[in-house]
Amino acid sequence: MDLPEVLKPWAAELAIFPRDLALSLGPLVRRLSLAIGPLGKLRHSREGEVDGFDGLTHRGSYERLLATEWLFADEAPEEFLRRAAAGEHTFLRIARPEPDGSRASVALFDAGPTQIGSPRIAHLATLIVLARRAAAAGASFGWGIIQDPEIPLSSEVSASAISRLLAARTVSDTTEATLRAWQVRTGGPVETDDLWLIGGARLVRSIGRNDLSCVVIEDVLDPAVRQVRAAVRVRARTIAEVNLDLPEGPQAARLLRDPFGAATAGLVSASRPYSSSSPLVFSANGFRIYGRGPDGGVVESAVPNSPRMTVRKPKRLRIVTRGHVMAIGRVGRSYAAVCTRDGNVEVLGGRDAGARDSGIYELLEPGSYTLPSEPGGLGPCYLLSSADGKTHELHFLDGHGILLRLFHKGDRRLAAVVAGGIEAVHPLPDAILSVQGGAGTRRLLRIGIGARMDTTSVETGPVFLGFGGPLSDPEWGFRAVGEGGNTFRVHHTKGSSRIAVPAGLDVFGVALSARRCQPGLLAKEPDGRGLVLVGQSWTHRLQRASSEIVHVTVSPAASHLAYTTALGEFAIYSLDYDAFLYRLVAEAR
Repeated sequence: MDLPEVLKPWAAELAIFPRDLALSLGPLVRRLSLAIGPLGKLRHSREGEVDGFDGLTHRGSYERLLATEWLFADEAPEEFLRRAAAGEHTFLRIARPEPDGSRASVALFDAGPTQIGSPRIAHLATLIVLARRAAAAGASFGWGIIQDPEIPLSSEVSASAISRLLAARTVSDTTEATLRAWQVRTGGPVETDDLWLIGGARLVRSIGRNDLSCVVIEDVLDPAVRQVRAAVRVRARTIAEVNLDLPEGPQAARLLRDPFGAATAGLVSASRPYSSSSPLVFSANGFRIYGRGPDGGVVESAVPNSPRMTVRKPKRLRIVTRGHVMAIGRVGRSYAAVCTRDGNVEVLGGRDAGARDSGIYELLEPGSYTLPSEPGGLGPCYLLSSADGKTHELHFLDGHGILLRLFHKGDRRLAAVVAGGIEAVHPLPDAILSVQGGAGTRRLLRIGIGARMDTTSVETGPVFLGFGGPLSDPEWGFRAVGEGGNTFRVHHTKGSSRIAVPAGLDVFGVALSARRCQPGLLAKEPDGRGLVLVGQSWTHRLQRASSEIVHVTVSPAASHLAYTTALGEFAIYSLDYDAFLYRLVAEAR
């Protein structure tokens, strides 16, 4: 693996991981290695058997004085006497080696409740540091889980070993009795051994031992930073305290859940959840997907956090309305469905939705908007809040390209048209980003509370909005703009990237490649079953669908996409894991 020069000492251990995860874990490894330091050489008591000479010293018998010193006695007697009085004579040092015995470096990791989450990433870095440190000193190395003294020490740092370390989670804390069980199991460390405990501050207090070394790992309780603190203590003496910057969210999640890309969601067989004519809609936080079922009702699916997570099958929401649902989204802990009702707009929510947003909204200007008489495409619904949290507005796209806002004015609930001809919307922390088409051109609208609107320059090509993570501009998001032909320019916080898409591919979105931390364009292959992510100088093919993809949508909050196929397959795919998070195949009737 091609790693930066500063990470080369740990190349063998980091090579276990995919390159992007190795680069994100490398800075933690380097900082911890500097804090812990090398495994010191054994100090001899000078009582071993004589075995030649092993160096030079300024003390000793004149029988071992160097020949160059005797030359001073012949040629410069006064200098010889001066060097003798000042203790500057140089002698050969007698080697008296002592057997090292079974010297070992042992690391015991705390898998208790205080070490769940981000401290586990520091555990990975500590394991790599201590393993390489022992190898450099010629000592054997072994590691184990403190709460599992019955399991033998592991001597390897491999993919399977790391997976076992990450999977070791327990509600039990560590006690002195647990450590004694380890000593009985291993025979106890000898004086020359190097024993480390890796865990929280509570672990060190409960053990109460001064003959052990520790790496005390705790979360930094500051929402402005993503760090853990590591305090290195050698036999009760703190030698270093460092704050370790954690990898970006997607890399951190992959390191903890599936660092080697081995997991993939199992295939689920069930009745067709979504109608082949219905588009899919992600909630603003990316945790839910909505669409119309075969009977016209609204179906909700949960988005798993990882391929290993088990989630329930899509379920039909019980939305009782006199009209039909135009848009749906997430408000609080439940859904908010925007429906038609007797010429007005009605918001219906689940049992956990706030009563503030539920109710009937009358049109501010009745002639400015005609409610659709028949269900069309299901649109997204987003909640927009002011900076002080006192003002809230629901914005929704009605499935016919019209963006409306729902707001309170005194005791009245009102609905007003914001803009028409909207091709796409994307939620920002304090605004709604919209692409407005018309007359062969497109404008990017940034809509805030009170319909405050900012506009960028007019674009002639297609515009796609997506999730860019750290590359997303807080003002104008993460977007790709067509420049003609098969060329697009992706705008982000580092400037822009020009990407040429191979002929025959149908671009439908823009996304972030977490493994490269680079922008890419999502496109469909000519057969309709294959999806690809195209970057500036690379192309990555995703796993293929079982039949032609009919509807595909990209999450606004994560590098995920979801699609339905002509034969009823429904799938959620993660670009971070490069694997299916969920995959359902329709049962044959």
